[in-house]
Amino acid sequence: MEGTFYKVGCFIGKRPWVFLIFTLVFLILCCGGLLFQESINDDSQWYPKDSQFLKDRVLVNKYFPSEVHVAQIIVEADANVLTANIIQKAFAFDAQVRQLGNKSSSFQAVCIKVVGDECWTITILELWNNSESTINALDDATALSDINNVTVSPITGAPLGLTGILGGITYSGNDVVTAKTMSLTYFLNAKTVGNLDFQTEFLELASKGLPGSPGIKVYYFAFKSFTDILQEDFANDAMFLALGYLLVAIYLLSILGRFNCMDFKLYMSIAGLVLIGFSFIVANGLAGYLGFVSTNLHSILPFLLLGIGVDDIFIITVEWENVVHLKRPLHEKIGLMVKNAGVSIIVTSMTDIVAFAAGATTILPALQSFCVYCSMGILGIFTLTFTFFVPLFVYDQRRAEMKLNAFICCYKHEEYEECECSKTSKLVEFLENVYCPVMFSLPMRIISLILILIFFGFGVYFLTELEQNFDFRWFIPDGTYLSEYFKANDRYYPSNGLSASVYLLDVNYLTEKDRLLNLYEAIENLTTTKDNTISFWYKDLVNWFDASQATALNVSVGANNWPTIESQLYSVVIPAFLQASPRYLSDVNMNVTSAEIYATKIDFSHVGFFSSSEEIEGMDLTRDAILTVGYKENQAFAFNEQYGGYETNKVIKVELLRNLLVAFFCVFIICLLLLANIQVCLILTIGIGMVLVDIGGYMHAIGLTIDTITTIFVIIAIGLSVDYSAHIAHSFMTEVGTRKERAAKAIVHIGPAVLSGAFSTFLSFALLAFARTYVFEVFFKIFFMVILFGLIHGFIFLPTVLSFIGPKPYLSAIKAHEANDMSQDTTKIEKTKL
Repeated sequence: MEGTFYKVGCFIGKRPWVFLIFTLVFLILCCGGLLFQESINDDSQWYPKDSQFLKDRVLVNKYFPSEVHVAQIIVEADANVLTANIIQKAFAFDAQVRQLGNKSSSFQAVCIKVVGDECWTITILELWNNSESTINALDDATALSDINNVTVSPITGAPLGLTGILGGITYSGNDVVTAKTMSLTYFLNAKTVGNLDFQTEFLELASKGLPGSPGIKVYYFAFKSFTDILQEDFANDAMFLALGYLLVAIYLLSILGRFNCMDFKLYMSIAGLVLIGFSFIVANGLAGYLGFVSTNLHSILPFLLLGIGVDDIFIITVEWENVVHLKRPLHEKIGLMVKNAGVSIIVTSMTDIVAFAAGATTILPALQSFCVYCSMGILGIFTLTFTFFVPLFVYDQRRAEMKLNAFICCYKHEEYEECECSKTSKLVEFLENVYCPVMFSLPMRIISLILILIFFGFGVYFLTELEQNFDFRWFIPDGTYLSEYFKANDRYYPSNGLSASVYLLDVNYLTEKDRLLNLYEAIENLTTTKDNTISFWYKDLVNWFDASQATALNVSVGANNWPTIESQLYSVVIPAFLQASPRYLSDVNMNVTSAEIYATKIDFSHVGFFSSSEEIEGMDLTRDAILTVGYKENQAFAFNEQYGGYETNKVIKVELLRNLLVAFFCVFIICLLLLANIQVCLILTIGIGMVLVDIGGYMHAIGLTIDTITTIFVIIAIGLSVDYSAHIAHSFMTEVGTRKERAAKAIVHIGPAVLSGAFSTFLSFALLAFARTYVFEVFFKIFFMVILFGLIHGFIFLPTVLSFIGPKPYLSAIKAHEANDMSQDTTKIEKTKL
């Protein structure tokens, strides 16, 4: 392999233009793939393929398309909100809400109607029929009396659940005495033109609090709040990544060459950044040809490629510094540079590609697509490093040999002498004269191994404590009005669980009466169903229909007082019931003319869940209850939009473990094939395994859990954690001497490139330490651990272990060393003769 890289390098050194033409053609072909690329940003990419949730959602959207958006405020008082004054202030706010907007965005235009033109709201004001005169005439005693005695809304006829409206309630017996909060909830038609405009005005109004009540806190929320805040903070935090790119560019300029007017690598630094951009095009083009879609997750791809690509650039330049002094033609020196760097780069590139390819076996489409894009991008970096960067490097060295200025290439230095400060690298001097003598002393090696093993032991312990959990509210930055709203909601309404529905499709409502009532009881009796929240139109229909109704409707009934003719049930009885109980109109999708019911539903609420395991249990118990009654999945199913996240959480832990094991095995095989030594491969793999255990364990220590976001970044970490150790391992195998000498030489030889690559990667995301969005917070924490643990194992653990039990060097390295010694001896003899 080294011989092949040497020949390729020599060819590049002689004819760099050939490879630049290849690069141009390659990029043009990759651009063709952009025509086939599709961008999908909906949430379907984050759920398992062929999940029950996705199948159910298609049916729900077909028969009961979502039309409801919610806007709500929570009014909090220091002592008691159930006073006439605060109720009147709440009514004043409600009146302002009803006056918001213009003709198309007014509350009347965008609200959901329940009875006639009456808008659907849930507020304590319904107790007094939303009457201004009645509410303004209230005193504290009358208000409290009405609250305890009126149980049905005078507007809708539906029960008024005070525990859903009032929070922090104190009782005297069964009577409410005080409450800390009250909520005002408004239901909006999502399909109306002015809906979002109304929500914008509602949020602005709510931010001002209740009219004339500066001492009363108001927490507020609308459907669009989540999207607004997430987009705003995501855009703000994305600026940190852009600034990180700038920091890396500055670092490249300062570190890539020498500080003199001949060897300063200004244009090569620019070429390195351009290479990253080209690799991004390659990733998108090749993935486009393969038919993989792009999602929001792919926005971090350029920064991942930046860290990997810059690392390869540093390897190239470090190897050049090792051969630049040789008295050989330029093309041979380029050949030696590519020979030494090529094997190291191909080891890390192939392990990264394979690690991400293993991640592409996941059942989560977004993660699968992202891993494919990463693999293609790293392939692009590897290819373009040798077909774009190295050819330009050749031209840059030709410029230097012609004594042309590094900044103004047309200016030639007739007499130039390199300044002393630019002849040596301070980092190399430090590693050679300070770090290695201290690090490879016997006491320090023993202490280092003990400390790393203790640190690893804590990692193992923390890993056993790592939990699987996710809460969508983690995406909401602290300090925002939405964050404060959810905190208040959790504080005062902890029992308000998730609302869900059981949808019935292929059901005979004439003959399956007992089974339907059994289904109602099965859902009601679940421990995960909140008491008194289940609502089933069919049960109320059975209670409503009696002999007098049969006579009035002229319907034939059997011995059990139930219709005997299906068409009469569908075209006469059910329409009459829905007319008498209009609140159930939205629960039945039917065609009265053809006497056909397409779908109906049972509404209920879960109890409050406090962990992902409880959420999954609630979903599974509900689904099992439906199957136990005898309905198949295509006949009846439970559904809520949150169930998709529950399904993902249900499989994410298994997916993470499976992907880690597959990737780990693939990385081992690739390292074995490319490093060609089982002993060093095993040591390297053990070190990588320890890095991953440490990352997983200390995730728990810093408050992270297993969820979709952390899973993605941990899978990414597999590839990155290889890089820091693989370069050291390969360099160790190419050095000769004692084990300790070879380990020290490997650190001095390739260490500067590894450290520079790690630092540049850190710079690219360092500013995310100030990010507020959950995705970027997790990104920073996990990638920081990848670099920290990767360097600890690459610079301390691996060299230390190799210094004790490392294998012999490559035979080619021994022969090259012997040939070099022989050449030096011959030179000395010739000088002696002279």
